Amino acid sequence: MAQRFNYKLFLYIMGTMLIFFSVVFIAPAVVGFVYLEVTSWVFVYCSVSCFLVGILLKACNSQRKPFLSKRDGKLTIGLVWLLLPLVGALPYTFLTSQFSVLDSIFESFSGFTTTGSTLLTCYSNVPKSILFWRALTQWIGCLGFIFFLISLMPSLRNDAHNFFDSELYSINANKVKPHLRATIYMIFIIYLLISVICLTALLIAKMDVFNAICYTFSTVSTGGFMFNDGGLAVFPHYVRAILMITMFISGISYYLIYYLITSKRRNIFRDDQVKVYFKVVIYASIILSLYFYFKTGFSSNIHTIITSINKGFFYVVSAVSTTGFSYSSQVLPLFAAVFIVFLMFPGGCTASSATGLKIMRVTILSRYTTAAIKRLIFPHAIISVRYNNVAIKDDSVNIIFGFFFLYLLICILGASLLTICGINFDDGVMIAAANINNVGSLGEEISSTFFSYVAINNPAKVILIILMITGKLEIYSFFALFSRSMWSRR
Repeated sequence: MAQRFNYKLFLYIMGTMLIFFSVVFIAPAVVGFVYLEVTSWVFVYCSVSCFLVGILLKACNSQRKPFLSKRDGKLTIGLVWLLLPLVGALPYTFLTSQFSVLDSIFESFSGFTTTGSTLLTCYSNVPKSILFWRALTQWIGCLGFIFFLISLMPSLRNDAHNFFDSELYSINANKVKPHLRATIYMIFIIYLLISVICLTALLIAKMDVFNAICYTFSTVSTGGFMFNDGGLAVFPHYVRAILMITMFISGISYYLIYYLITSKRRNIFRDDQVKVYFKVVIYASIILSLYFYFKTGFSSNIHTIITSINKGFFYVVSAVSTTGFSYSSQVLPLFAAVFIVFLMFPGGCTASSATGLKIMRVTILSRYTTAAIKRLIFPHAIISVRYNNVAIKDDSVNIIFGFFFLYLLICILGASLLTICGINFDDGVMIAAANINNVGSLGEEISSTFFSYVAINNPAKVILIILMITGKLEIYSFFALFSRSMWSRR
């Protein structure tokens, strides 16, 4: 007997998430009313529509089967990530003078996937409610829809781990808390705590309330959206320092941050990926700072030295954490651009706000390569790949190798297709790498000609959307959508 996809449960889940969206839409509506904007009513209409459709979907599928298999979990994650950003695109369609329907979808996917690529060029003409919605989509998308879904649907119970494991990858299946829901609450509390600390620091630094909230959402989520003309260059250096520290913290695993604020502080210093994360940031920052300093002609001016160090550390943290904030709106030199692209791929730690390949995967792959070379030299020696002093099984390493291969293959294919769409090859490679690693906003600075997303055609926008969603999701969950055997198994 065929065991098909549990579509009734999926529709019930979509109903739950639409009701959640109806509540979320209220926040930008309030912002719109505060600033006396007509767009506030757009969010009210979206809220009411989502609520009614959500109630209808839940009522029509109340007789669903409660069982959620691992296969259903992967398919549901993929479909939710494809459909909900379409709902999130509705408010953008109000800006008919700036956004087409595809442009609205592009901006929405860029927000929810925390990529930061944008089609906006002037923020002063955009309603505050729309800007706030952009920031909020990044803050929500960072945690992932599944976090909110598991919290809103206690009926899933033990099957919820099939969602959690597919969206929040970790080589170690152990959770911080004994129950999955408690683990999710712990992660959300830490996420909220980092947000509150960043917001407080920005307000103390005399940033206005609106920009402080928006940049907090964009930084903590490692999204990278901008909200004012001139970007971060118009703010004092200590504001950029606050954002840089927040980006760095957001690239560390929530589990390790939990250990840091509890009695298990020693665990964070024993974790291999956090050690590598610190080393990558420090060594890469020194290299890039020296490069910027040498570009100035060995100036002994203290201001030049400090500026070079600030730029070096800021760009490295922005790239490694996959935030994508730019230091100044200028095209970077070739060496700096290529160096930053390589830093994008490792990304941050697992179970963090950062995306990319993740430090853990890169660490295991490098150790496996070293072990393979040693095995060639000493064929009779027993050499294992160890991570956190635990031997990694070959099956786990093979999965990581498969992930790494697919990741690079999709990036290369995306760059090739962008070239066919009319983008020169150098820019195509840079932009594809930036968007699959969800660091899209930095893509304009690392291009050879200060590339602008506004100039791309519709096919290129579709390609970038696919790269964004591929980078945000675990690739295997994304490809499950296109597997016939996943939809119907005999």
